[in-house]
Parts: sequence; structure tokens; C-alpha cells
Amino acid sequence: MKRLDSRRAGLIEDEAARRLERYGANELKRGRKTSPLVVFLRQFLSPLIYVMLVAAGGKNLLDNEGAGNLF
Repeated sequence: MKRLDSRRAGLIEDEAARRLERYGANELKRGRKTSPLVVFLRQFLSPLIYVMLVAAGGKNLLDNEGAGNLF
């Protein structure tokens, strides 16, 4: 609390206004929205997706009961 120059009760109004002026509002910056298709295609950049696809394919090959099922 000392490092942030604050108290348990919070900042006094003058200090809060000064910090708002200096640092700005506590808001996230809005960027461009990424389309769901791009998000889906980015999944294929990760090697984990290929590990999961190989595991699902191996399970499908070894599964005698679900011969016609994809997964």
C-alpha cells in the first residue's frame, strides 16, 4: 500500500482525480475483432491439435465397436 501511495479506505477524491488525469481510465483498449474463422484456422498453428488428431485417429482405428464412427 505504501508503494502505491494508497490507504485501506481508498484514495481521497483529489488524488483519484490526479491519477485519472495522469494515467487515464482503467479500461482495456479495444482492438479489431477477430473473426471466428480466423480463430478456428489459428488452432492449426499449434502442434497440440495434431497430437489430438493423431490420438483420435488411433483410437478410431483400434476401436472395434465404432467401426463407422469418426470419433
